[in-house]
Amino acid sequence: MPKLPRGVPKPYKTEDGVWVCRFYVGTAPNGRRLTRTASSADWQTCINKAKKLRDDIAAGNLEESAGVKVSDWMEEWLNDIAKPRLRPRVWETYKSTVKCNIVPHIGARKLKDLTPADVRAMHKAVAKAGKSSRTVEIAHNTLSKALSDAMNNYKTTGIKENVCDLVDKPKVTSKNRGALTAEQARKLLTVSAEANDPMVSRWATALFTGARQGEALALQWDRVDFENNLIDLSWQLQDLPKKHGCGDPTPKGNFPCGKNPTRPSTCPASTWDVEPGFEMIPLGSGRRCMVRPKTTKSIRIVPMVPPLAAALLQHRESAEPNPFSFVWVSEQIRPIASREDGEGWSDALAKADLPHVTIHAARHTTATLLLEAGVDPMIIAQILGHVSILTTQMYTHVDQTLARQALSKLDKLIQIA
Repeated sequence: MPKLPRGVPKPYKTEDGVWVCRFYVGTAPNGRRLTRTASSADWQTCINKAKKLRDDIAAGNLEESAGVKVSDWMEEWLNDIAKPRLRPRVWETYKSTVKCNIVPHIGARKLKDLTPADVRAMHKAVAKAGKSSRTVEIAHNTLSKALSDAMNNYKTTGIKENVCDLVDKPKVTSKNRGALTAEQARKLLTVSAEANDPMVSRWATALFTGARQGEALALQWDRVDFENNLIDLSWQLQDLPKKHGCGDPTPKGNFPCGKNPTRPSTCPASTWDVEPGFEMIPLGSGRRCMVRPKTTKSIRIVPMVPPLAAALLQHRESAEPNPFSFVWVSEQIRPIASREDGEGWSDALAKADLPHVTIHAARHTTATLLLEAGVDPMIIAQILGHVSILTTQMYTHVDQTLARQALSKLDKLIQIA
């Protein structure tokens, strides 16, 4: 046979008499070798096709990918593209969405073969599994983001369009989380105080400041200014992801430490699975940390109205010291978990014979009552540190005098005997 052109691999003949030249073009995220082939029943035609393929590979002019699967791309996208630009908790949500709601339904499909019908099938499969319309929407949005980035990596993925753009976004059935009325909020605090609920100051903080759950649970005494009646909401309590630090997993997915592969925080050598420079304060050996809020608007100082200051002062006098200097801790002198906090709120509502609403409803209550009191939405946005509760418009800075006047109106609505 004639001498092979430079850069063309030696062809081999298949059982059905076809000549094949196979090119190695890279490695998939899962370690699988990616190849491209040129073939023909005629040896010279195979070589001619191989020369063109060689030139196309060298010039980066491949018309389609080498068969990257959706599952392979989602893994690469999560770890190499999405993770550096996302906060740890958001990344964990993306990771869970990919694992539970995308890969099981379309993971085996090749990116270049993905169609609008596949996306719609994914919507139906997630909904059929009994998950909410919001979960379907998150799966759609996550896939859409990954496909947009895949278009920017065309040489690897081979796709030129985002098929999610060709599909109607799932309709989300919104659920009203509810809010307490002024009378209900007053009753909750009154009954909790009469029952000597040690968390009455916690509920008062939620209602009188609109603090998020994580912001309230991370509150420390040195950020409660009784002299000037101010509260500094500049940290949040969160569980952050960890990863095994004991070595690489075996082919079966087990780690050298012998601990549960899906619970890396149990690994004695576990490390934080966050990007370098992420601002955090670990609290013990678990996953719980103090982190900064996600936006600068969320970092804020809010005034304390007199009844809230009184409740916090009373709580400080009776509370046992704790190593974290937190305002509230669990009975085991540990940072309070969100579930435990929510259960305490539910118990308080039940004792006051009030309808069940989530702890987040306290934040909605603050916004609703301030609106009822005639407070300007821009001032409410400053107090709450979040614009989406009221409108999506941009809000300007509000000074502490206006915020104090606003919360004083709330004080008049919720009077505690």
